[in-house]
Amino acid sequence: MKKILFCALLLVQSVFAQIPKPQKNTYVNDFAHVLTADQVYGLNKEIYRIEKASTVQIAIVLVKTVPAKYTIEKYTKLIGKKWHVGKAHNGIVYVAAIDQHKQRIELDSMALVRLTIIEREGLLSAIKPYFKTGDYNGGLHDFVGRLSQYFVPPPPEPVKADKLAVVEKPDNAKVSDGTVILIVLIVCVVTMLTFLGLVWLIIKGIKSITTGRGNSTVVYESDDYSYSRPSWFWRWRHRHYHGGNYYNNRSSSVFISGSGSSRQVDDEEDNKPSNWGNWGDSSSDDNNDSDDSYKRSGGSSSSSEGSFSSSGGSTSDW
Repeated sequence: MKKILFCALLLVQSVFAQIPKPQKNTYVNDFAHVLTADQVYGLNKEIYRIEKASTVQIAIVLVKTVPAKYTIEKYTKLIGKKWHVGKAHNGIVYVAAIDQHKQRIELDSMALVRLTIIEREGLLSAIKPYFKTGDYNGGLHDFVGRLSQYFVPPPPEPVKADKLAVVEKPDNAKVSDGTVILIVLIVCVVTMLTFLGLVWLIIKGIKSITTGRGNSTVVYESDDYSYSRPSWFWRWRHRHYHGGNYYNNRSSSVFISGSGSSRQVDDEEDNKPSNWGNWGDSSSDDNNDSDDSYKRSGGSSSSSEGSFSSSGGSTSDW
C-alpha cells in the first residue's frame, strides 16, 4: 500500500512539474542549453530596453521537447499565465522546442492587438533560416529586434525650421521720397553712435593700460583691510589670455543635471540582472496546470499581472 501511495505521489509531482518555474533575473530561460552565458546576457539587455520603452515584457523559453501531455500552444499559454508575464495583459511568450523543431509565440490581450496574424507569422518565418543552421542566438536576436520595431516608438524627428516666406514686392510698388530720407537718417544716427562708442572704448582701454589697474572700484574697506575690484580691461585681459574667471582662475562651465544624456546613462545603469524577468508571483498557480481555476473564477483575474486568458499567437516548424 505504501509503495502504491509513493508511486502515486511521484506521478502527481511529475505531472505538476511539467510547467517549469522561471529562472531568476533573466528573460531568457534556456532549459535546452543551446545558448552561452554571454549570448543570454546580450539578449536580456535588448529585451530590457524594450520593456523600459514600451512596458511590454517578453519571456523566451527554450526546451528540448514539449511535455507529451501538452501541445506547444497550451504549453506556451500556461507559461505566460503561471509566470504572470507582462503587467496589465501586456506580455509576450516565445517557446522553441529544439528537438521537435517547433516554435510558438503567444501574446496576451493588450500585446495581441499590436500585431496582426501576418506579422506574427512573419516573426516566426524570419527565425527559421537561423534555427535551421543551429544559430539560435542569431535567430533570437533577429526576433527581439523585430519586436522592438513593433513596440518601441521611434525617436522624435528633429523639428525642421519652417521655410521663411519670401515676400515679393509688386512690380508697381513705389517707395516714397520721405521713406528714403527716413531710412538714410536712421542709418546715419546708428553709424555715428557706433563710432562714438568705439572711440570711448579705445580711450578707456588706453587709460587702463597707462594707469595699471586703474579705475579700481572699492568693494570693501575697513581699518585693517580693503578690497578693490580691478578694472574691466584687466578682468577681460585675464580671461582672454589665461582662460577662466579672473577671481578663481577656472573656466566657467554649466552642468545641467537631468539632461537627456544623463537619463540615458541612468537607464543603462538600470539594465542589469536584478531588473530582468521580474514576473508576477506565480505561487498561486503552482499546483494547477490547467485553465480550470480561471473558468471557476468566472473568467476574471484578481491579479494585475498578465493572465493570458484571452491570448492568441502563431505556431510554425523550422
